[in-house]
Amino acid sequence: MTTEQVSGPERLASLDLSAELIGQALRRADAESDTCSALDPPILEGLLRWARATRFFREALIPAGWSQDNPRNLARTIHPSGAFAVVLATGDEWTGRADFQAGPRHARGYATELAIYTNGQLAFDFGPMPRVVTPGQSPGLTELRTWFLLFHAEPDVYRAELSLPEAFDGGRISRWTERILLPDIPRLNQWEGTSSALDVPGLTVDTDGEMATVSVRDLRSHGGVVLDRVHRGESVVVTRDGAKIAEIRPLPQLP
Repeated sequence: MTTEQVSGPERLASLDLSAELIGQALRRADAESDTCSALDPPILEGLLRWARATRFFREALIPAGWSQDNPRNLARTIHPSGAFAVVLATGDEWTGRADFQAGPRHARGYATELAIYTNGQLAFDFGPMPRVVTPGQSPGLTELRTWFLLFHAEPDVYRAELSLPEAFDGGRISRWTERILLPDIPRLNQWEGTSSALDVPGLTVDTDGEMATVSVRDLRSHGGVVLDRVHRGESVVVTRDGAKIAEIRPLPQLP
């Protein structure tokens, strides 16, 4: 039996990730889930938060050469090397706590079981292994390691960890090879300044007096980020070749 290794956020750099990038994705997901009301089905807020966090995590990484696929509905974000993937999952109340055994909040299915089995197989030192992936196709569930990015929402912060599972029992992850614990991530309602909360790598937003400006090109690539800012009450001017051509502003609140 192996002993799990617990690391701090500095370990993320070796995986081409950062706590800042993860925090941005989670806060953007907060802005989306904030649109839920008492009229929505009770499960929607958590489901929407997970789905949007996955999307925003991908949006931040795909410009850096990462890719994505969804084999058997396992939403993977794949490192450019093809050596590993990251799957986001809502974590239980022990997420991010070194003294407790954390895991996904909900039971996992066959795709997770197969991915964890592969983690165990790849942990053996067989030397260089030939890639059997067809060019242009995503690697299968038995061809790369899968890390899980667990996040648990408290009223004011997220607790999160990026962890590598090695054992699966009864629909639950029962053991981890390594857990990378992140510092508490302030949620959107605690974050000072909507601009920094909603910025993502690759988006250039300049200030023009009291109003932000964004180019047509960046609006096309990162429209969701810009609309998140507008949703939070900010107006944005759109430019083409440096000239102002449009303004996006929040709709007035109905009485």
